[in-house]
This record gives sequence, structure tokens and C-alpha cells, in this order.
Amino acid sequence: MPHIPLTRILLAILLVSLILVPGRASAQTSIEVSRNEVQIDFPTGLHFYISASSQADIQTVTLHYGTDRQTCQPGQALTELQFNPAKQVDLDWELEFVLSGIIPPGVELWWQWEITDASMQKWITDRQTVRINDQRQKWQSLTEGLVTVQWYEGDQAYGSRLVQTAVSALDRMQQEQGLAYSNPIWITIYPSYEALQEAMVTSNEWTGGVAYSDYNAILLGVPLEQADFANSALPHELNHLVVNRLTFNCVGARLPTWLVEGLAMFSEGPLPDASRQGVLDALGAGTLPTLQSLAAGFSAYSDQANLSYNQSEMVVDYLVKTYGPQGLRNLLDTITTGKTIDEALTQVYTLDTDGLDGAWRKSLGFTFTPPERAVAQAESTTTPVPTLALWTPAIHASATLTETLPVTPTLTATLAGTPTKTASPTIRPSPTITPTPVPTPRGAPWLWGGLAALLVVVGVTIVLAVIDVAIFRRSRRPG
Repeated sequence: MPHIPLTRILLAILLVSLILVPGRASAQTSIEVSRNEVQIDFPTGLHFYISASSQADIQTVTLHYGTDRQTCQPGQALTELQFNPAKQVDLDWELEFVLSGIIPPGVELWWQWEITDASMQKWITDRQTVRINDQRQKWQSLTEGLVTVQWYEGDQAYGSRLVQTAVSALDRMQQEQGLAYSNPIWITIYPSYEALQEAMVTSNEWTGGVAYSDYNAILLGVPLEQADFANSALPHELNHLVVNRLTFNCVGARLPTWLVEGLAMFSEGPLPDASRQGVLDALGAGTLPTLQSLAAGFSAYSDQANLSYNQSEMVVDYLVKTYGPQGLRNLLDTITTGKTIDEALTQVYTLDTDGLDGAWRKSLGFTFTPPERAVAQAESTTTPVPTLALWTPAIHASATLTETLPVTPTLTATLAGTPTKTASPTIRPSPTITPTPVPTPRGAPWLWGGLAALLVVVGVTIVLAVIDVAIFRRSRRPG
């Protein structure tokens, strides 16, 4: 009977085991996902749904989700759903906009699920996406260049005028202020201020427009009978969005209010003669506030606030005409590095805030004696400076969230004025959006078991081969 080496016998046994292991591991457990979708219930929130089954009890289900929001931290969040372990689970979870702040129309949201079962196997579904929108309305939309505008009352000509207004405003910002922009912008137009305020969930009753700079989105209320409102409000909000995006930083650097609002007012076009004359009258009477006092906000009183907006526009106009648009862009870039406004002005223009204030007033034929800095500081402290000034104030919405997407967008709101009241839009049920079919779960357990068994076979084969060679050589020795 021929001699069969021990190593060959053991190798054959291990190979048979390797073939059988995958089938056994795959039979132990597998997870199937039969439902994976998100329902948009704008402006209330988002509902996520997951249905999964397994041969072993499902122990944990975690939702991961996020957007492309501009932030210093990763723009994603996760929440672990609470349920009793079972082989079949049907779960849902709601992201409430009243707590987190809305995710505005036009934003793309992604999500995926992480599932573990009793065998400690983990599955992660493929990432899926959906674009947030107000599903109650039947929208029309037009896109030109970077700008997409959507509206639901008015004809195509109306929408085309809005698109052209936005595109022209972006072109002027680049030419006149040196503010080149390259990211897509989504603009949603509601046909009344009431409809806009309802969509925003929480807003002031006078709000006519909001720029969600972190999301590259704008919401604007433009009644059809007041369509000219968009000619000023849309460039204004676009400027806020662009400036906030270009000066975004994680070092705490912020632009003074007079510069933020001056840039936005400048983007609307030439200041009306009556507005300009009001600033000149205040200069002549010696009652015009200093730029230092306008660094942290404007007055809560409408007349004084409007004067400050016009004054700020005239200062920016002076900077552009005297030093050119590139100097203005250099100023913004310098502030973004973390320098104070005085440091940035000095570096770019060799003038601090008081120096600029004096140079601007001198160009109009007025003298300026800078106040003591301590007095200016006291003036700034005692001036009413609500975050929401009357024309396009900056809103810093924040909320303490648990298990929700961190939403702290920088907003700017446009004064709606006193429009003719119009009826709120008819609310229709929100349809369920079911994205692409759920992919087959990854990470089958038999694959890992097979790899482990293969490594064992290779190691044992090498060891036994060495032993077999030694035995063979010993058997060949004479006597």
C-alpha cells in the first residue's frame, strides 16, 4: 500500500472545511432591508423609514444623515433608534424643523442606515440622497449659470425676470466689489410674505427674505403685484450669501455691521437721491453716528436704522471708487484670516476705522474729529443693537440639539414692508419620496470566515510540509 504523507491527508480535510465554512456562515444570519425612504413634510420636518429583517435578532439601528452645509465640523449627524430587539423591525424617526431650524428648499440631503444583529454582524446601506423642497406646491423652475430660481405663481416670463435679476446681481458683485462666486445658488420665491413666513416656521412678521448662506439658498417673498421688490431684495440677499460664504472661517473673525450692510446696499445699485441727502443732512447737523458705533449693529428705531444703512452704503461706495474692487476683496480676505477690522483696514488701506470715517467725510466736504476710543466703545454698548435690524439684519439661529443634524445657519432677513395682505397658499399633502432601490447589504459573514479559514490552511500547510519533509528524509536514511 503506497505511503500517503500525513500533510496531504490534513490538507484535504482543511480544504473540505474551507468549502463548507461559507455556506454555514451565510446560513447563520443575513439582513434584508425592505423599506428605506424619507418623506418630506415641509415645513414641519423629515420622516425617515426603515424596515429590516434577519434570522438573528436585530439589536441596533442607527441613522446617519447630513447635508453639504458649510461648517467647521463635519456636516453630519447620527441617531440610534429605540426599539425592542426582534428578527423583524419597522422603524421611523422624525427630524423636526421647529427644533433644528429648517433645511431650506434646494439643499441635498444624504442618509444611510447602520444595522447590527445578535451575531454582532454589521451592515451599512449605501448612501442615498434627496433634494429638500416644499412638496405642497407645484413649482416651476429656471436655471441659468449658477442660479436656479423656482416659483409657483406667475408665468415663465416672471420667472425669467427673476433669474436675470439674480444673474446680473452676481455679475455686478464680481465687477464692482471683486466678489467672484462659483457655487450653485438655489432661490425659492413665495408669492406672499405670509407664505414665506409659514415656510420658515419661525420668523418675524415683517420678514420679506432670508439668505441661508451656509446652504447656498435664499427664500424670498415677492407678491406678484409688487414684483419690483425683487429688484432690490434679491441682489441684497445674494450679496449677503456671497459675502458670508467667501468670509467663512473657523477663527471667529467677523465683519462689522456697517461693512456687511454697506456691501449689500451697494449691490442694489445707486442710492436714491433722497436717501443720500438724508445722510448729508445728518452730517451737516453733526448727528451722524460714527462707523465705530455701527460695528456691532444698528439702532432698533427705523429712521435711525435706515440712516445707518444709507451711510454704510456711501462708505462702501467711497472705498470702491477710491481704491477699486480688488481692494475691497483684499479687505474681506484679510478679515477672514482673523484680523480685526482696524488691523485689516490698516493693512489694505493704511487707514483704521476712524481714519476711514474721516477720509470719507472729508470727501463730502465735512470734517471729522475721532472721539476717544473709550467713548466710542460706550456709544456702541448703549446703542440698541438687536440682531434683527430693520432692513436686512443678520440672524444667528441656534438650538441645542440632541441626535439631530447641527443646524446653526447664518441668516439675513429682508424687511417685507407693509404689503397688501394675500391669502396663504393652499396646503396639499406631502408625497412620499422613495429614492433608488435599496442595495443588497454588504459585508456577508461567510466572506470573512472563508478568508480566515484560508489563512489557517496556508499556515498549517506550511508547518506540516516542513514536518513531512523531515519524516521523508529520515525514512531514506540507511539502517
